[in-house]
Amino acid sequence: AIGGVLGFAGPADGPPELPAAQLADIGAGALWPLIGVLVALHARQSSGVGQLVDASMTDGSLGFLQMTLANFLVTGESLPRGEEILGGGQACYGIYETSDGGYMSVGSLEPKFWAAFCQAVERPDLMARHLGPIAKTRETRAMLTELFKTRTRAEWGAAFAKVEACVEPVLLPD
Repeated sequence: AIGGVLGFAGPADGPPELPAAQLADIGAGALWPLIGVLVALHARQSSGVGQLVDASMTDGSLGFLQMTLANFLVTGESLPRGEEILGGGQACYGIYETSDGGYMSVGSLEPKFWAAFCQAVERPDLMARHLGPIAKTRETRAMLTELFKTRTRAEWGAAFAKVEACVEPVLLPD
């Protein structure tokens, strides 16, 4: 919450939503200290002198906002929740319900992945809708919402199994 990650999680028209993972504890509180420990071990191996490893979960959490912070540093503006590129602001990066109540994850940010996506769903008309202003994105998201409801999660999974488009079924541990 302090690092800002939670402020961007969730839909634009609702409150922040908790991720189902301990991003600060595990991602920021374990990943960055591990890198520090490895660097310290290397330094000790080279110099024979020990090192102090100091890591902050808040500082580490900021690393998860690389695109959001870059946008803020360039424009001076912070987009509202639901409008950031990785938080629902682009239709090419989202979660869509399937006809059987399952979900598919779409992460086709790069043009080559979006092109593969459009080809796989036989919708070349969507190519020009890759990235764009929020109004156009909402239209595209509505189109994709309807598209994904035409097949089950298993059917979509099979359709994308050999397609390099960053589209995968949303699974649970079972």
